[in-house]
Amino acid sequence: MTKNSNDKPMAIGEHLEELRKRVFLSMVGVLPIFCVGLYFGGKILNIIVWPLEQALIEKGVAGGMQTTTLLEGFLNYLKIAGVLAAVVGGPWIVFQLWKFIAPGLYAKEKRFFYILSPMSIVLTAAGVTFMYYVMLPFVLFFFVHFNDTLIARPPASVVQRAPGMIVPLLPQFKGDPAAPRPGEMWLNTQRYAVRVAVPNAAAKNEEEVRTMPPRVMNLPLQGDSFVVQQYKIGEYVNLVLTLAFAFALTFQTPVVVLLLGWIGVIDPKTVGKYRKWALLACAGISAIVTPPDIFSMICMLVPMYLLFELGILLLRLMPARKVAAGTVLSRGTETRDGASPGGDDPTARPDHQ
Repeated sequence: MTKNSNDKPMAIGEHLEELRKRVFLSMVGVLPIFCVGLYFGGKILNIIVWPLEQALIEKGVAGGMQTTTLLEGFLNYLKIAGVLAAVVGGPWIVFQLWKFIAPGLYAKEKRFFYILSPMSIVLTAAGVTFMYYVMLPFVLFFFVHFNDTLIARPPASVVQRAPGMIVPLLPQFKGDPAAPRPGEMWLNTQRYAVRVAVPNAAAKNEEEVRTMPPRVMNLPLQGDSFVVQQYKIGEYVNLVLTLAFAFALTFQTPVVVLLLGWIGVIDPKTVGKYRKWALLACAGISAIVTPPDIFSMICMLVPMYLLFELGILLLRLMPARKVAAGTVLSRGTETRDGASPGGDDPTARPDHQ
């Protein structure tokens, strides 16, 4: 039990009250982040969609996103805000959990948390960054290219022009022309689409039609592929979030290796003998959690195995006895035997009993 200020064990009701307090503080800290996510949800969604847009442009495909249900766009907007609140507010939630359980730990046990907690946060950020900038662009380009060449139409027939026939020629721009007027049409080679300026829907008379900026409508161009690449926004967002979660989780390999070594499941002196089994396990996990292509699997397999080797190295540099004694993580206040001059004995009883 936790001791109160009078050094008396806390009753179960007091434990529940402390837990309620920590849960309340966690929610209060995360709620503003969720509100910020709602405000910037559109921009965050643009960031998530950007790799797909680049993959389509590089392949020369005029693809896009679509919603097939009325609430799909709004629900994914809320999902983005919720995920942002969970990720950004995660350290705050962990801190509140730590404030609840820390009084029940010995000083030497707290040192393990001081090492693993920041390491886990850094590895999570590294995993998500690697997924977004390295793995995702290549995977998307592969599947966009595969879908574009999946079913090809036969070559179009070539016919002769009738005498005196003039084929209309659209002006071409690598973008949109400045100040287009209603009725103008051009070819946007940047988006692979025919663009048309139409009167602004808010215009109520001829004067407003001439003075108000027109709305530019889009007619995407389709290549010879029989497959039209229009992706559901919900499925794409789920794919990106699933990959982000998978990479954040697999990048925790050094943390897992350290934990297994500290509790005695693996021996840092002999764990190197099982490298081939570790490599096989990494390959199996990579094949399960990544899309069904060899490049995605390699993108996860290689860093995962390298992180396994990093975990072995860290385990040899930071064995449990050194961490418990305070010789690995020291604040400059501990003596040789691990006790602090102020009386913080690592073997002293915690506040929990």
